[in-house]
Parts: sequence; C-alpha cells; structure tokens
Amino acid sequence: RQSERAYRMQADRVALVNRLLGKYVGNHKFHNFTSRRDFDDPSCRRLIHSFGIKGEPYIHGNMEFVTLRVRGQSFMLHQIRKMIGLVIAISKGCCNEEIIEHAWLKQRVDIPKAPGLGLILDEIFFAGYDKRYGEDGCHEPLTFTKHADYIEKFKHEKIIEHIFQKEDAECGMLRWLHSLPLHRYNKNTLESADAPVNDTANPAPLQEEVPEHKPNEGSAVLEQKLDKDDGTVAGEDKSAPSDN
Repeated sequence: RQSERAYRMQADRVALVNRLLGKYVGNHKFHNFTSRRDFDDPSCRRLIHSFGIKGEPYIHGNMEFVTLRVRGQSFMLHQIRKMIGLVIAISKGCCNEEIIEHAWLKQRVDIPKAPGLGLILDEIFFAGYDKRYGEDGCHEPLTFTKHADYIEKFKHEKIIEHIFQKEDAECGMLRWLHSLPLHRYNKNTLESADAPVNDTANPAPLQEEVPEHKPNEGSAVLEQKLDKDDGTVAGEDKSAPSDN
C-alpha cells in the first residue's frame, strides 16, 4: 500500500532498533534462532561482536531502506534473519523486548524469520593469517584493498540494485510484516522444550548449514563480513524497508 511505502523512520525508532540489536552482542545460545537444534547442542552457542544500523536510513524510489550490519564469530542457519525478525516484531509492538533474553533459555520461542532478500556477504578478512604470515617475507597479506573500488561498483550495480528492484516489484518485506501478529512468540505453551523449532516462515534461499567453525580460526563480517582468523562473522541486511 502507498501509505506503507511512504513510512519514514524517525530518530527515536532508529535509537530503539539499535538498542534492541545491541542486546544480541555477546556469547549466547541461539537454538531458538535456527532450525531443529536443541538447547543442549554446544554448536548453538555463538559470539556476536556488534550489531546495529549502518549509517542513516535512505530513500530509493519511493521506499526508505536501512542497512543493518552484524559481526560475529559465526552464524547458524536462519540466525541473522530471525534476529532481525524478532527486533522488527518488538519494534512493532507484537511482543515485549524481554523476549530476547527469554530466547537464550531452554523453552522454545516462536520467532519470525525476516525475508532473505538483502542479506549479503560483503567482505572477507584473514586477520590471523595476515598477522602470522603476511609480513614474513614469503607470503602476501590476504586483503582486497586494491580491488575495493571494483568491488563496491559491482556490489551496488549488480547486487544492491537487484535488491531494490525486487523489493519494489514484489514487496516481500511489506507483505511479511503483515504476518507478524500470527506468531506466538513466548506464548508457546504447546511445544516441549526439547521439540524441534517450529520454523514456519518463508524458507531461506540457501538451504544448507554453514560448516561448524573452530574457535579462534575464522571469522566473518555480513553487509556480511568474514574474518577468517579470530572467528568473527559480520553481515548486513540491505533488504529491509524501514516500514513500521
């Protein structure tokens, strides 16, 4: 609807979203943010270094967009999309913000999964390798600095523009917003704590899990960014119109 496309994110909403995204920072159990993983599964513990809005909301066509950037040790299947989905649900009043802390606990929480359009791996880092071998005289640092201009040009012309066009044509995010009241969030009393995650949102475009990371060996940044030496992944979701 035209009124939804005309929505503009105010400063207080930006501050709220940044504060909510900041709650993910740290070492947490993300079993409620993926599929078919139990609380006791050690692979569900992931480290998030930072998460927030990058820059200011901006207009493309007649819709406003925001870029979210997350950096962490590694990510599970659907994890980023569910982290974003839950923050959007809170900001729209579908649930209270205490649900984030509740999601670290054993009880199952029904968390909406934001559309996958716009979640991109933006940059790869090899900080540990570069520190150990990059200056030994035999190896070169694994950096992409000399290709930065080409990478940015390609990203905006081939990837970001595609995201804008697809969202403008299909309104996937706007349609998904209307599904948020259908979720149970932390009112789920029908499932046992050991039941598989009830993951009924739109399927992810990539239906395979990321291989398990080894601590202190690799990391990534998602605009996404991947840092292959200290176990850090960061990412950005370019897809989300700032509609409320």
